[in-house]
Amino acid sequence: MGESRLARNPCASPSSAPAPGWRAFPITRAFQGWVDETTPNNGVLIKYADESAGSQLVFASNNVTDATKRPRMIVDWEPLVGVRTPFGYQDFDLGVAQAKVNLASGNLWVGEGDLAIAGTGLDAVVARFYNSRSPYFGSTGGRWSMWPQSLEGLRESSAKDLLWRGGPSGDLVFSPTGRYDGSLTEPHGYRATVGVGVGLRWNVVSHEDGSRTLFYANGY
Repeated sequence: MGESRLARNPCASPSSAPAPGWRAFPITRAFQGWVDETTPNNGVLIKYADESAGSQLVFASNNVTDATKRPRMIVDWEPLVGVRTPFGYQDFDLGVAQAKVNLASGNLWVGEGDLAIAGTGLDAVVARFYNSRSPYFGSTGGRWSMWPQSLEGLRESSAKDLLWRGGPSGDLVFSPTGRYDGSLTEPHGYRATVGVGVGLRWNVVSHEDGSRTLFYANGY
């Protein structure tokens, strides 16, 4: 891959100015593209955004004698559960509930609505979901979640991803875009965005249906 293409399309930038020590580059978006085979995996190039200043930045290689200074990649992996747009499913009608099997991962999803009240804007809905590959254990039992009662808060991973477990589509991951404004990508296969407001760490998650969920400074 030519260097000029990489310069025009950076996938990540460090959050602080160069100084001795570790620098983290959140490349979750690029890594997900490699996994999905939507982005060619040609590795990464670290360079100054503006190289006209003439300064020099040196990183230790994987061959450096001191093993503690070698570069590393940290992967926070969680199974993709729930029902999402890009995946193929085998559907099963259970009468009062619906079941879907993810043809790629084998995850069994079961959804059942307990309450539905029509509203003038959004309908009031209470529903339960089961995901066979989910590590979620909450008040509704192992691998079961209830929307919205068993909602868990947002938590931040070591790679600066925001993880939302127990949401309407299972586990959702919002990854850094690599821009200096701290913006986050949409979860893979689910339309949702995170905004930041006054007095709130994460203001709102907006979904395709227009619903909103507020998360305060503690993630709940």
